[in-house]
Amino acid sequence: MGLINMPQIPLTFDIGIVVGVFVGSGTAAWLTGQFKVQTFDASTGLSRYLIGALLMGFGGMLAGGCAVGAGVSGGAVMAATAWLALLFMWLSAGLTDRLLDKPV
Repeated sequence: MGLINMPQIPLTFDIGIVVGVFVGSGTAAWLTGQFKVQTFDASTGLSRYLIGALLMGFGGMLAGGCAVGAGVSGGAVMAATAWLALLFMWLSAGLTDRLLDKPV
């Protein structure tokens, strides 16, 4: 959002940590020989990831933001509505997983 709202973002700790996480983890993986580029193949199910991304994006737009983040931060202050939302997120995720993974 900072790139959209502000044409020039001042270099602060917050911005530096985002870049630092990517550079640091990439460097550590490369130095330890664990760096690899992973791609989708027949076993990973690209369509499942795309459908999930579309549903998450649509849900985020309907909710006016990240519902999971709101549930977690609301749950931290013991808001009943946040706990209710998290419960139904968990139940619907479990139901979706069961429907997708059931034997044909």
